[in-house]
Amino acid sequence: MSNDTPDKPDEDEDWMKYANAGFGETDYSLWDDQPAEQDEAEEEPDFDLNSTPNQLGTHMEEIPRAPSPAGHKHLVRIGTCDHCLGRLGGKKRYEQTIAESGAEIRASVVQRDSHLENARTEIPLCPFCENLYEEADLLADIIHDAIQPYEATRLQLGARIPKDQIAAEEELRKRLGAGGSDALKSGLVTEIARNLNDRLDGKKLVNDKPQILALIDVLTLTVELDIRAHYLYGRYQKLERGIPQTRWPCRACKGRGCEKCEGTGLQYKKSVQDLIGNPLLGLFEAKEHAFHGMGREDIDVRCLGQGRPFVIEMKEPKIRTVDLDAAMKSINELAEGSIKITGLRSSNRSEVVRVKDTPAEKSYTIRFRVMPLSEAEHAVLTAPVDLTHVDVQDRG
Repeated sequence: MSNDTPDKPDEDEDWMKYANAGFGETDYSLWDDQPAEQDEAEEEPDFDLNSTPNQLGTHMEEIPRAPSPAGHKHLVRIGTCDHCLGRLGGKKRYEQTIAESGAEIRASVVQRDSHLENARTEIPLCPFCENLYEEADLLADIIHDAIQPYEATRLQLGARIPKDQIAAEEELRKRLGAGGSDALKSGLVTEIARNLNDRLDGKKLVNDKPQILALIDVLTLTVELDIRAHYLYGRYQKLERGIPQTRWPCRACKGRGCEKCEGTGLQYKKSVQDLIGNPLLGLFEAKEHAFHGMGREDIDVRCLGQGRPFVIEMKEPKIRTVDLDAAMKSINELAEGSIKITGLRSSNRSEVVRVKDTPAEKSYTIRFRVMPLSEAEHAVLTAPVDLTHVDVQDRG
């Protein structure tokens, strides 16, 4: 082949002209067979443009505690009743009721934010008390009617509220209420006491040592009365043998009543406890009595001297003011010489402890009579005794 002859192109294509060291510059894409992904639109907060201002306020502003204006506003917004507004708002003045204070707080909030005027109507259930304060007048009426049959000078109120309700209210009160706000139970009892105070007729509301405890059940809206006992102190002399100090249940029937005890359930028909307590039941209109003595004596002996101290407990009495001198005289007459009591006076529970814990010192007087011996008895005692050899050894 001469040099003048032009080069004949190769029959095969020159692959070099397609070669390229750069990545991704070819027209062929490795991902052409994959479906194209579409960019997802970013989700934006779904705000209701028609939402009311109080809904926006709940989400957008930090909620401080009362007594700040914003705290009062939130209390009104969530449907708090006037009583709880006054209880938690921290604005109550001296001699002002919590309902009056709550009404003032609500009026102040509505004056600034008129859209909250109907908040209580829109949310009719108070989140703090669940509308218990609306029943305060009713509960005061129930207590007033329940205590009418009983004579008492000291009355205490209490409330029984479910634990979960107390815990929920306490958590909400500590988060939203003013510091030092009354708890639900104490606030409710105080409100009932305020409604009841003007109608007590000589009864005084106290926090300790009551004669009547009125316990309110908020679930059933009922009142349970705990009538405390009335105590009397005195001394008794037992002048007749065969009388026990307290009731002695029948050994055969264990107090249930049988033919042997003639249906009384008692081993002995009389006891010091019944001789003193039974006449007092009618005077005090009590249901039962209990006897507490300073020690006790045997059944077959008498108790003389100054008498044994005792305290008798009259349970659930309706009357507490009794002429004790007349009562003591009546007891002694009805006993017909079996016992005699002296120094009867009113007492208290602490004296029961003192009487029971005091060691009872007692002395016995033994009396005996020497009778002259008859001739036959004297002869037996003075007759010579024949001793055998065995008898002497045994004695030795």
